[in-house]
Amino acid sequence: MLSNYLVPILRKDEVEKGAETLLFRHCPDALNDLQEHNAYVLADRMGLKVARYPLFHQQTALSTLFFDSGSVTIEQVDKNGDVLDIPQVIDIPAGTIVINTNAVHKDYCQLEIYHECIHYDWHFMFFRLQDMHNSDISILKTKRVVIHNDKTPANPLKWMEWQARRGSFGLMMPLKMMEPLVSKLWVEQSAMNYHAGTKYDRMARRIAREYELPKFRVRARLIQMGHIAAKGALNYIDGRYIDPFAFTISNGGGNYSFVIDKKNLLSVYEQNKAFREQLNCGTYIFVDGHVCINDAKYIHFTESGPRLTPWANAHVDQCCLRFLSIYEQCGIADYHFGVMNSDEEYNRHYVEFAQLKDNSSLQDKISVMSEVINDLPVAFHDALRYLMKRAHVTIEELEEKAGISSRTISRLRTQERREYSLDQVIAICIALNLPPLLSRKMIEKAGFLFRQTKQHLVYQLILDCLFMDSIDEVQQYLVEAGCEKLRLGSMEQ
Repeated sequence: MLSNYLVPILRKDEVEKGAETLLFRHCPDALNDLQEHNAYVLADRMGLKVARYPLFHQQTALSTLFFDSGSVTIEQVDKNGDVLDIPQVIDIPAGTIVINTNAVHKDYCQLEIYHECIHYDWHFMFFRLQDMHNSDISILKTKRVVIHNDKTPANPLKWMEWQARRGSFGLMMPLKMMEPLVSKLWVEQSAMNYHAGTKYDRMARRIAREYELPKFRVRARLIQMGHIAAKGALNYIDGRYIDPFAFTISNGGGNYSFVIDKKNLLSVYEQNKAFREQLNCGTYIFVDGHVCINDAKYIHFTESGPRLTPWANAHVDQCCLRFLSIYEQCGIADYHFGVMNSDEEYNRHYVEFAQLKDNSSLQDKISVMSEVINDLPVAFHDALRYLMKRAHVTIEELEEKAGISSRTISRLRTQERREYSLDQVIAICIALNLPPLLSRKMIEKAGFLFRQTKQHLVYQLILDCLFMDSIDEVQQYLVEAGCEKLRLGSMEQ
């Protein structure tokens, strides 16, 4: 079955079956021959080439599939190995998978290759459909349709990405290989007096070693297969693997985690007042990747520092804080025919914001985009002044476009404030037509984090997709979505 966008409609089990069918069609001996069960071999037999390049200023795009010929910009280095500010543009032939070596190590790129093989085999018709309509979205005649119920259309791009992610694991570790292997190893482990975390740790390491797979990929596949206890295995935190741990399965499913690294711990501490107050009371201690109750029943000190006691290590859900991990998808925007999984189309928003001429060279556009991102001041008021100057927008013009008084705008661009109005910041982002990445930075500089509420989800949708609308159109959209309008009155100092 195909959707209206010619994307296959598949359940999880159908994705797994489809991935295995694809693998065995091209590599029939994959289960028995490790040399044949290889992403490079599969790509070659599908007629795809694989190239690895350090993409210029691209840290999130892991890989790109070129259905048609195209080009990429890559880093240039001098004789000392230092990266130059001027990128090099190279042509890419059709049927090529480009791995971004700035984001993916060469030893861990097989999953990305499998990912693009899924796209190439399953999603070609979608891109042909896009091509037949027109690759230039601005030419298409469109109209705004207001949906009055909760059944909003699914984004075909996110649907394809989900299929490719799930399918890529199915190609790397097909269920026909993993299910009997896991069952066999679990029986072997049953005689050992270990908790579940240690058993899965030993199993995952053995599978990774014998099948020449990255350990963290094996762990992810086990969790994907429903082995939730594998979350306690192979956690690489702050430069080392922490001790395997166990927990009650009902407390550790979904997006929950009992593990956090120091960088994210600081981030949560800075951004979450309640969490900060909880830690300020001195009840908890950071130990071995966990935030644990500071009590001798749960903590003991070793030459390597504090560690969980054996009981605590086997019951982390009863003594350690639980965190909710939310992963935001990158690269899902403005695809055009011939290129898959590229963030390059985001560039056009930065080009528009920088008001470059159409005949500017690619190097000029990239340089200006980099300048806007890299030169953005740290403080909100300085960043606002910088962006207004870059866009050639006066206080009076911003007042009209944002619906905020000139007096408030003047204060916002000259004084650092203890508190900002999220609604005003959003209105300013809309008025300046900031592209999504820049608007997110301004929201962060104002000290805000979006919550998982309907109002905030609609805010994010506006900043992602409707940032070229007028403030009146945005206000009307909020009403139609059943949300409150942006409150744009002055805040007290």
